[in-house]
Amino acid sequence: MEESIAKSGQPMPVNKGQNRALDCAVMKYIHETNRKLNLPAYDTIRCAFPEGGEAYPGAMITSRLHIQLCVCNPECIIGYFLPRPTIRFNPHLIAVE
Repeated sequence: MEESIAKSGQPMPVNKGQNRALDCAVMKYIHETNRKLNLPAYDTIRCAFPEGGEAYPGAMITSRLHIQLCVCNPECIIGYFLPRPTIRFNPHLIAVE
């Protein structure tokens, strides 16, 4: 992907804060590559992101470990919910800095 972007003269996307432009570009690149190779498209893609330091000494769990889900096929979404406010209903889930 880096080589392809460099050849096009475009700048490499960058993740900035909550904007995951690079992550999005990678997912689109995978789909375009698979399409060119006549491989089936993915409906969804998920990946763990171990950000932050150790949650406790010797842990493999990090303080900001999270899962990102990319829904490529909107037909896979059959519903959604709005979670209750975290602070009021589950204060133990507040992010550790």
